[in-house]
Amino acid sequence: MSNLPLACIICGFKNRPGAMLCANCGKMLTVNETLATRKLATQELEFQKLDNIKSIGSDTLKQGMRFRVVLNDFDLALEIEPSERDVVMGRRDQYSRFVPEIDLQDYGGYKMGVSRKHAAFVKKENKLYVRDFGSANGTFVNGVQLQPQEMVQVKDGDTVLLGNLGMKVYFLSS
Repeated sequence: MSNLPLACIICGFKNRPGAMLCANCGKMLTVNETLATRKLATQELEFQKLDNIKSIGSDTLKQGMRFRVVLNDFDLALEIEPSERDVVMGRRDQYSRFVPEIDLQDYGGYKMGVSRKHAAFVKKENKLYVRDFGSANGTFVNGVQLQPQEMVQVKDGDTVLLGNLGMKVYFLSS
């Protein structure tokens, strides 16, 4: 990452190195024509090439366990260490200040009907849930549509659909 200020292509404001949004106008900054990604705590949430997945067949996300999200139609997976914070899924928008922790824009998010702030993974009492934020095209767990703001438990191996973009969730032992 460069230590040079990032100039906004809209207003010209020189932003601090590493900034993702212009401090003056709020536009998403680009670095070498590529949109920056947002970090969740100290962990970058970026999809990695898929490797062997071994399902542990659990409905409990015990202390120290992580979960993996595998996008359908892509040979990519994202490994997440849950915290007390919701992990928001959606897509960035160059005109909005909101960037979700799991940004599905580059994976056909808009075309597949993913809202900007679509849904979130929520860890609560050693269980993992999905909450829909009242998305335009709905959130589904194993084919059952969630009502807006409804939280449904997700178990190891479940399928989650955001609009028409599908993913499988796997729990990983520590």
